[in-house]
Amino acid sequence: MGGSPKEVWGLTWHTLRRCLLVAKADNVPQIFPPVLEESLNSTSTERSTTVPWISSTTFEDNSNYPTTENSRTVRSTSPATSEGNYRYITPENRGTGCPIRWDLYKGRCYFFSTNEENWNNSHVRCSNEGATLAIINNTEEQKFLQERAGLEVYFIGLRYQHSQKRWKWIDGSGFQVNFTNYVPHFDCATVGLSPTMDKSSCEISHRWICEKKAS
Repeated sequence: MGGSPKEVWGLTWHTLRRCLLVAKADNVPQIFPPVLEESLNSTSTERSTTVPWISSTTFEDNSNYPTTENSRTVRSTSPATSEGNYRYITPENRGTGCPIRWDLYKGRCYFFSTNEENWNNSHVRCSNEGATLAIINNTEEQKFLQERAGLEVYFIGLRYQHSQKRWKWIDGSGFQVNFTNYVPHFDCATVGLSPTMDKSSCEISHRWICEKKAS
């Protein structure tokens, strides 16, 4: 089968030992040659000078990369984006100009919260991140946000200004009303659940979308 106690199939004993211990494969030494048993029982402190690669769909063993509890996330150098119970983060689908958990779209970063707050608190949350509640500038951006929101409801940076008797974005720009619902005295706007925007009470708690320029 070839190989020495230090290297088998081009992999170092340290790499194989890690793989076997993680898998808890008690029967593996019966399948592979005794050299693996020697590797498992070795007390050598020698460290590998190569990056430990595993399987044909390679991903780096680096504990500094982000992970998620529900779908284990690893950094990938292959073009694959998902396999089994893993979701791979690649430079192409992650967006290097946005923080972790932010989505990149046409030079802008968007954060979709999982917590809920009223509109004012949502605005503060975005400000703390150096961002604003999302401002929709065109139909393409609105479609992106609607599709990303899915069946959830998110506050955006649009509010009715009673002093001016008109809807305005938080950057001061105006807005041509195009709501699905026209409930009176609802002075804030949301996206999600409908093909357009909805009016909402500003005091009701919803999720929120923050937006800022990609770095």
